[in-house]
Amino acid sequence: MPNPSSKYALEGTAAHQLAEECILNKRSPYTYINGGTVTLEDDDGNQIEYEVTSDMAEAVMVYLKEVTALANYLGQDITGENVEVGFHLDWIDEELWGTNDLMLGVPFDTLYIYDYKHGQGVAVDVENNVQLMYYALGALGPDNPNCYTDVVLCIVQPRATHPDGPIRKWRVSVDALYDFHVKLLEGVKATRDKNAPLCSGPHCRWCLALSVCPEVGKEAASVAGLTAKQVFGDKPLTFPGPNEILPEQRVKLYQFIEQFEQWAKAIKSDTHDKLLSGHDFPGLKVVAGRASRKYRDEAEAEKKLVGLIGEDAYTSSLKSVAQAEKELKKHGLGPEAISDLIETTRGNTVALESDKRPALTIKTASEAFA
Repeated sequence: MPNPSSKYALEGTAAHQLAEECILNKRSPYTYINGGTVTLEDDDGNQIEYEVTSDMAEAVMVYLKEVTALANYLGQDITGENVEVGFHLDWIDEELWGTNDLMLGVPFDTLYIYDYKHGQGVAVDVENNVQLMYYALGALGPDNPNCYTDVVLCIVQPRATHPDGPIRKWRVSVDALYDFHVKLLEGVKATRDKNAPLCSGPHCRWCLALSVCPEVGKEAASVAGLTAKQVFGDKPLTFPGPNEILPEQRVKLYQFIEQFEQWAKAIKSDTHDKLLSGHDFPGLKVVAGRASRKYRDEAEAEKKLVGLIGEDAYTSSLKSVAQAEKELKKHGLGPEAISDLIETTRGNTVALESDKRPALTIKTASEAFA
């Protein structure tokens, strides 16, 4: 399946590149703001310059503070041998490769493996995290030459809300990791089975074959109450590739998708409203949404910004808080110049009970005013 880079993947790659440069050059990510860039490669192998934003610099700084503090605690200097370290798990299988964002260790004691995640969509748990256990095996090698006894796996994810905070750690014994390699090998072999069972679930959101997977198609048809005959006549219902859909089928599918999306949006909105009104739906809860900053009074903010930076206060309209802070820095001013104009708000959203974010305590109007 084609695997083009998304804007989110590109942003994540840029953030990792920024982190690497800052660690190795002992440079603050904030020095890149106002036109600073990092060099990346696009899908065609061409070099591109990606501009560092204040949001990216702030997130990467959380990571830098954490790994720098660990290096100081261990009395070690972080060098190119610790950052973006590639490995080949050929002792398990020839097709297993990877790269550790950062690793530091004390021989005969503890190895630390860091994974920086720039994404803000899904907060990732660290305990029993298969990806990080895989990275740990890559760092240990087949015979653990440094005789580490334990490994501390650490996820740094500054932009996603998690009940355990942006930095999450889990300690696991080296023996347990070598036991895990057996399970990993079984998983590798299972992927090569031409008749491997299909298993749909939340993980499907990242799958390149999502649009052509028959299992997802069956599940979607079941949820929507469709039968194969309604769309494809006597042909069994799957999710074929775009080139396999006949024109008249495409029209019917598009009409259904439009209607289903509107219905789904209405259901989500109604569920949210009912939960806030005190209704209880087992399996669902209300959790805190992302924090966002805005001007308390846009007219007052506009007046002050124009006084401080003139026409740079605008693009097609008044610049956002983050954009304004960036322009202020160009004029030699810090974010505190407009801090009195800003308020931080955090909305709420509906989530499944399995979501790690704690449920908010919802009071009805009568309870609140009691």
